[in-house]
This record gives sequence, structure tokens and C-alpha cells, in this order.
Amino acid sequence: QAHDTEFKVISCIAKDFLTILGASVAVERLFSSSRHTCADTRCSLKAETITELMCVKEWIREGLLEIVPALKKKFFAA
Repeated sequence: QAHDTEFKVISCIAKDFLTILGASVAVERLFSSSRHTCADTRCSLKAETITELMCVKEWIREGLLEIVPALKKKFFAA
């Protein structure tokens, strides 16, 4: 902060970078939900496939992808 006015751009970058939390609630929630995808019954899934499944699941939850309403009710019951 002592050189905030002298190095404005670097100061802004540092503030943006240094304020990133090490672990956030969203990341913890995603990690916890991955245990269902990575269950023992699905041990043959590749890491890339698990990543894709987790992304699609989150996109559906966020409303970025639409699925058949019956499936949504089944898998995303609140």
C-alpha cells in the first residue's frame, strides 16, 4: 500500500490476485459432489471423463444446459 499511487497497475493486479481465497464454498461443494461420480462402481472412468461429467452437471445446475424435465427432477431434486 505504501507505493499504491506510484504503481497503480501493479497495485490493481496484486489486489486482484492476492484476494483470491485458497478454498471457496463452490469448490468444496463441487469436490464433495464428485464422490458420487467417482464411486467404486465407476472406477474405470478416465480423469478426462470425470472432469467432463462434473462440468456438465454444474452447467445443468446453473441453467446453461437444459435436459429432459423428468431427468432434472430425478437428479437435481431440491
